[in-house]
Amino acid sequence: MSWRENLRSASFRGAPFHVRSHDATLGRRTVQHEYPLRDTPYTEDMGRLARGWRVEAFVLGPDYMAARDALLAALEEPGPGTLVHPWLGSLRVCVARATLRETTDKGGMATVSVEFLEAGEDSAPSRSVDTGALVGEAADAATGTLAEDFVAHYDTQGYPEHVREDGAWSLGAVSDALSQALGVVRAPSGTLAAIQGQTTSLAAQALTLAGAPGAMASGVLGTLAALSGSGSGVLAAFRTMWDFGLSRSWGATGTAARGSASLSTAALVVPAGAEATTATRTLANRAAVAALVRRAAVVEASRAAASQDYASANDALATREELGERLDLEMDSASDRAFRALGAVRTALVLDLTERGARLPALRSYRPGATLPALVVAHNIWGDATRADEVVSRNRAVVRHPGFVPGGVDLEVLDA
Repeated sequence: MSWRENLRSASFRGAPFHVRSHDATLGRRTVQHEYPLRDTPYTEDMGRLARGWRVEAFVLGPDYMAARDALLAALEEPGPGTLVHPWLGSLRVCVARATLRETTDKGGMATVSVEFLEAGEDSAPSRSVDTGALVGEAADAATGTLAEDFVAHYDTQGYPEHVREDGAWSLGAVSDALSQALGVVRAPSGTLAAIQGQTTSLAAQALTLAGAPGAMASGVLGTLAALSGSGSGVLAAFRTMWDFGLSRSWGATGTAARGSASLSTAALVVPAGAEATTATRTLANRAAVAALVRRAAVVEASRAAASQDYASANDALATREELGERLDLEMDSASDRAFRALGAVRTALVLDLTERGARLPALRSYRPGATLPALVVAHNIWGDATRADEVVSRNRAVVRHPGFVPGGVDLEVLDA
């Protein structure tokens, strides 16, 4: 291939331009030492010089002003960005300075002289907080509080046997929901089998556990905790469990009458010392089970979110917003101690995902001018054709075949 055929299409943060010429600054950082009464100096090598590039860019055509404005906006965005250099490929750079020139002599054209600097990385020693560990600590404390809260709201002692049987039915429903949630988790078969074993055990011991609220809470909390570290897809599994606890219609009275009572509230509290009917106690117990499932699900989802890897800042912040909203909903209907425990999880989660998101590349839109293979699109975006699979996987809704990425359609791509 000739050198012209090897040139890449120039762009910065996806804003295209043409290049007239470029200069590069490179070399070594040195300090020269000269000593008294010695004719020979000593030059000390202090490492590679930070690289820089000066690019003479231009846009032209009847509608060049739109391309000019897009390029100027990209140059003024904060932080580093991806420069696709015609000669040098994809570079992670910061903009030091840019000069715009337009003349009436050369109408329909704008020239921009840009100085780019190597972005590099902050490798200096620094003290940092393990924000993921803080989420785990808050989640541990919250599960203990949730168990205590459940014991305070769930009771079968002194009531007819059918109240305990109804509690067993509730636990069986939880076991069924857990089995369904496991279907979206991708993990080693042994791991899934172990969690399914815990789930099956809940159903098998339902009648016994229904009469021992502390053991009942431990069984539910332990199974959900095992799910949080099982593999990929756990956030979807926890959504299933949270929705189950929020919207499932559990029935009005008795195990045969189902369909008229929704457990979207924290619990139907039976005042201490009050003469409560068995129907009231049954509903209060069901509400306590539903609240335990919902709150444990969102706490364990937060734990899982803190250990999950994210491809972009947008992904991390979307998870932060979703779980933050769910924690807010649970805090609104929680007791004082559960409110504080859930609030601590929320604070730690927001800190963790905000800090991690700030270190990740953002998403941006890229619109191919024509239908092209994913290899070509990846080369045009990043100067790296090996990232073609990334274009396809992130845009499955519009890219049906890697050989035909549709032109004129906005794609979602990483700015890195």
